[in-house]
Amino acid sequence: MNKFILAILAVAVLVAAGMAGLFSIKLNTNQNYTAVSASQACVESGAPITTETVSYNNVQYDLIKKDAQVVEQAKFSEMTSLGNDLYSLTGSNYFGTGSSTDVIYKLTNPPPKSPYNFDIYLKDGVAIPDYIKNCKSTGGQVMIVMGDTTAFPPYSINASEIPGFSDPGVLSFIYNGSSVSFDSIKSLVGIRLLGNVSTTKGSLPLYFHNGTGYLIDGATAYAYLPSANPVPTIPADQRSLQLKRVIPVTTNSYSWWTPSCKPAIYLYPQKEEAVNVKVNTRGKFTLTIPAYQANGWDVVAEPSGTVKTQTGNYPYLYYESVVPDSLVQKPESGFVVKQSELPQLFETILPKLGLNSTEAKGFKDYWEKVLPSSDYYFVGIMQKKQTDAIEPLEFTPKPDTLIRVRLYFEALKTKTVVKEPVIETPERNGFTVVEWGGMVKTDKENPFTCSQ
Repeated sequence: MNKFILAILAVAVLVAAGMAGLFSIKLNTNQNYTAVSASQACVESGAPITTETVSYNNVQYDLIKKDAQVVEQAKFSEMTSLGNDLYSLTGSNYFGTGSSTDVIYKLTNPPPKSPYNFDIYLKDGVAIPDYIKNCKSTGGQVMIVMGDTTAFPPYSINASEIPGFSDPGVLSFIYNGSSVSFDSIKSLVGIRLLGNVSTTKGSLPLYFHNGTGYLIDGATAYAYLPSANPVPTIPADQRSLQLKRVIPVTTNSYSWWTPSCKPAIYLYPQKEEAVNVKVNTRGKFTLTIPAYQANGWDVVAEPSGTVKTQTGNYPYLYYESVVPDSLVQKPESGFVVKQSELPQLFETILPKLGLNSTEAKGFKDYWEKVLPSSDYYFVGIMQKKQTDAIEPLEFTPKPDTLIRVRLYFEALKTKTVVKEPVIETPERNGFTVVEWGGMVKTDKENPFTCSQ
């Protein structure tokens, strides 16, 4: 699959609200835009979107996905420039089906800066390919069996086992459980042989293309993802004992989409009026939509919640930034529930926290889909004063009511007993601003928490 790379275990994003929006295509400022669903959808709702288009070779292309991302320079280097910030993907996708210019990518932040953000377009009248429509992600933290020297394909291949191969960023290759036919990849532009690897079936070649290694056994190519982590080996004097241990190894993560962290800042003035919004983040912005200026966002807000800007009408504002763990304190009280019980928990506590039905639906639609699989979850409620300290908000004019809902998620293997918090439901009086989001630790070794 022509998968976009997001190093979700190495980067954390703090997000507070938004509607996908700015790129070089001129938008009609009188047109209303529906909020992008806060989910990891493969394509946008209702795609192809024929009102947002680009042209290539005098043919119209319709929008199918905003804000896809390529983090790694090597991946971007393997894309083919078509001119005017348009790109295609070289070769085939990882499912073994060929790519073409039926799908093209509009670069929204010109090089040399990484990450590279793209909006994805499909040739008008062409059906969305199944490998895009049914996209899935792979990589991240992969469990392997260390010390099993009999398995084929091997769980892992250390870079030191490949004669002549040297890359300081790649210390091992981890089998991701999939395979394609060798015929489907052997003629890809840019594919290269890394070297031969010793296996239970003898010495076999390992190829590399578009961020994936392929161990070749006859007609089958087994897919491996590169990792910056070496895999420990069993000492020679202990191998006769057949010691085995299941360990996690972090690899690059590949996906068709950027997991969109989309909490929302809703503005509800009592009458239509100009509002300035500033986010004085203690982190670093990675994305703002509409574009955040030196003086913040200058918008016209309506009592319905619609936000008018020079680039269009939006239902809310959006930003994301990187925030270190040292700023985040885990709540002492909360709830511990099975992951399957999270929807009911949200139904119960979100209205108590002050969200209306529209805001609560946006929260649920996002978090029920994007939390990593776990037996149980601890769900705590972040104190507003801590959220204010991490991401202070400033408004002109100042709202009469500010509601900030941030839940803290922690995956658990077993159920634990915690004290439930006392929730006081805020009242909405006068000019009201509402922001919702969540925080989740994706990797214990990561110095960042994803606040979304």
